[in-house]
Parts: sequence; C-alpha cells; structure tokens
Amino acid sequence: MVALHSLAAEYSQKLDLTNPVLSRSALSTARDGWWFDLTLVSAEDADDDDGPAWWFSLIRREDGVDAVQSEATLGNEERLLFELFSSVTHELARQGLDAIEGSDFRPQMFADQHRLLAAINPGWAALKAEQHRRLLAQSPAQDVADVD
Repeated sequence: MVALHSLAAEYSQKLDLTNPVLSRSALSTARDGWWFDLTLVSAEDADDDDGPAWWFSLIRREDGVDAVQSEATLGNEERLLFELFSSVTHELARQGLDAIEGSDFRPQMFADQHRLLAAINPGWAALKAEQHRRLLAQSPAQDVADVD
C-alpha cells in the first residue's frame, strides 16, 4: 500500500495540485484537499472470484466540508490509480471549464481531462478518450440552441 501512496503523491505533482492526493491518515483534519481511503477486501468478501480487491473512496474537502467524489472496488492497483486520477482530473477539468452558455461543455471538458491524464499516463488518457468517444456517440453533443 505504501507504493500506492507514493504514486498518488507523484501523480499529484504532475497535475501541479496545490494539495496532493493523500491517504486519509496523512490528511490533517484542519485542511482542505483531496484524499483517499483504501481497504483491502478479502477474496470471500469480493464480488468476483478473482481474489482480493481494493475498495477505495476519493474524498474532497473544501471549506471544511467533505464530499465523496468517487467509490469503487477494483482488483488491481493500476486500475485503482486510473479510477482515482480519472476522478481528480474530471473535477479539475470541470472547475477550469470556460463554458459558453447554450453550448455543450463536454467536448471542452473531456479534452482538458485527457490533457491532464496524459501528464500522468498517456495510456490512461487514451483509455479515457475512448470512454468519452463512446459516451458522446450514445449521447451526441449538440448546442442547446439547436434543440427544439
């Protein structure tokens, strides 16, 4: 688990986060920031037969208020880190959005998220881009002004 904490700190630096993503135990209760909880789920308690899995929650504290950003049970550490930083980069892209009223903000937000993920792992950016491509194919982007 120490390796996960080290990687989370390293990836936080690549995103130039003011407060790095930390484990809950490392986060002071007085400061705002991102943190995650990790729990190893035994094979008997996991949803599948692939053996033990990680349960993680990504939490963001802002102005002293905690909000769960993402939760999942995942079987491998690479996937766990992808999901963790997909949530962080989604939130960063959403915050940096300069949306034009009446237009679909998703393409701009998705492109920003891909750029942020590429700073950590280009493969993750490609995976997220494919997920977004499928999402937009199912629910195409369109300007609100074009909707009757």
